[in-house]
Amino acid sequence: LARLAALTDDEGQALVPAAHPSRWWGLDEPTRSAVPLRDRDQPVTLSGSALDQLANTCALQWFLGREV
Repeated sequence: LARLAALTDDEGQALVPAAHPSRWWGLDEPTRSAVPLRDRDQPVTLSGSALDQLANTCALQWFLGREV
């Protein structure tokens, strides 16, 4: 990746800008919201299939698909 990040065209523009670590969103610091995504006093309603997905697959996938 370092070689790709260093490649430039005749005008000095990066040929593969996404190869540079500064462009990798996964390295950014997590952000925090001042407003919660949901009311903490309200229960989370789960169907049987939602509970199965939450327990047996990816909790993040469940959260992003149902809460965000």
